Amino acid sequence: MVVPGTEIPALIKLLDDEHPTVRAAVRKRLADLGPDLERLLELHAPAGSEPLRELALRLRREFLREEFLLGWADWMARPSSLAKLEGGLKLLATHLSAGGGRADEIASGIEARLDSLADLLLRLEPRPDFRDLADFLFASGRFRGNEEDYYAPANSNLDRVLQDRLGNPILLACVMMSVGARVGIEVGGCNFPGHFLARHQAVGNGPLYVIDCFNGGRILPAEVLIQHQPFAVPEVETVVRAEAPAEVILCRVLNNLEQAFEREGNGAEQRFVHDLWSATSAGVGDDFLRGRGGS
Repeated sequence: MVVPGTEIPALIKLLDDEHPTVRAAVRKRLADLGPDLERLLELHAPAGSEPLRELALRLRREFLREEFLLGWADWMARPSSLAKLEGGLKLLATHLSAGGGRADEIASGIEARLDSLADLLLRLEPRPDFRDLADFLFASGRFRGNEEDYYAPANSNLDRVLQDRLGNPILLACVMMSVGARVGIEVGGCNFPGHFLARHQAVGNGPLYVIDCFNGGRILPAEVLIQHQPFAVPEVETVVRAEAPAEVILCRVLNNLEQAFEREGNGAEQRFVHDLWSATSAGVGDDFLRGRGGS
């Protein structure tokens, strides 16, 4: 077994190899070395190879981005569902956490944390309803809206949201949807303008409720929300009554990320996320595209 880092000198030498197969193998191996690559380069790269160290880091980023785009193309081909939503959020988390761990570890960590939350809820309340779920996640303070750093990219990273217990409206709603599915409670997304909400409809086409996950899990009958909207926004009723598909939710997450990276001055990530949004939103529909949405 190769000890991580001891192969760095050999990889550095191969960075200039003109054969595409060799270069591809080197890029993959650099990516496999994970978030420790920069430290390993400092420890093991030969003296005077600083430009090649930078090249190694750049090649790793390029490889991870290409792998991500392949996964995203596969994700876009799937039918819309909660499983698709979770899959897209896991893919985004691996991209946003590219320096902090392997993709499979990040995805499995997300799954384990969601399962753990569901298990804890069932221990506390063996037969929970959607109100119990909202109380467990939000009224209890387990998860909170990140008011102090509302626009941070971490608020759109499911891995970080589950670890830090802080997020923006849309990611907190996604947590409610995912935990709800694990305990047999159907929760959907409400594509409300400017402030994403969760939604729950009682069995048998019963009353419809919206849940503001960012503000302590406040529950409101959908009829009340609709009645309090300005007459100038008649499409709000249609939005509230329709469950947001996975693609719409991910487009709003991407829009949040684009704004976050713009605020940070991270032009490369802003352009990348914008291109991703453009590709993803192609089949979403003109009504959504008109406002793009966010939060």
